[in-house]
Amino acid sequence: MRKKIISFCIALILIFISCNKDNYNKTICRYHSDYNYLDNCQVVSICLSDTCIKYQTIWKELFLEKNNLNQNYFDKHITLCNSEISEWDEGISFGVCYKIQIDWAVTYNCDQFIIKIKKGNILYPALSLQRDTLLSKENIRSAINFSAFSSYITNVSNIENLQVSSNQDAINKLINAGKVNNLCFNYIYIDRLTGHMILEADAQYLDKNNSCIQGQIDLINGKITITNIPCMID
Repeated sequence: MRKKIISFCIALILIFISCNKDNYNKTICRYHSDYNYLDNCQVVSICLSDTCIKYQTIWKELFLEKNNLNQNYFDKHITLCNSEISEWDEGISFGVCYKIQIDWAVTYNCDQFIIKIKKGNILYPALSLQRDTLLSKENIRSAINFSAFSSYITNVSNIENLQVSSNQDAINKLINAGKVNNLCFNYIYIDRLTGHMILEADAQYLDKNNSCIQGQIDLINGKITITNIPCMID
């Protein structure tokens, strides 16, 4: 008798869930991404000049320092994709891009910082950064701390496991929160403030003109944000 009651209750719950989902808004995916945002990391292009090697080492030291990471965590979760030295209006910068993988989730990210400021440049005088010469690690740390000359190293959380069990689990949670019948995976990115991995998915409403739904879920703490936005802006 008890088993029959339990089975009956489960059936009622399933019917209730099914009925609720029938009332969800109908949506269609505008496009679908199978981690296409990682395409830039398919071809590894690491700069091997003496200057590149010097500043890649500095980047790694500052990256580990800023995020309180150890070498083992770096080796396990971070894969370098490409690096380069580029000249622009204010001087010369070093840039590096890399993949971060935690459990099933993968994201692609880039950092950069100034390594040589053009002679005569008067920006950021309070930092006392030398002009027309290659900068030291301490100089670069100062530039990054003040975001001087577009210098930054991304915050990355030092966690080992995610709160969300899979890509599909994340999508399902967003679908339920948004009360829609479908959402399509867009990409995973790093939140600049928290260092957390965020998965984004979106779709277009079938019965509304130029109206889309976008959802983000924090893969570390499970926080969900749902937003209705125009599909296109003229």
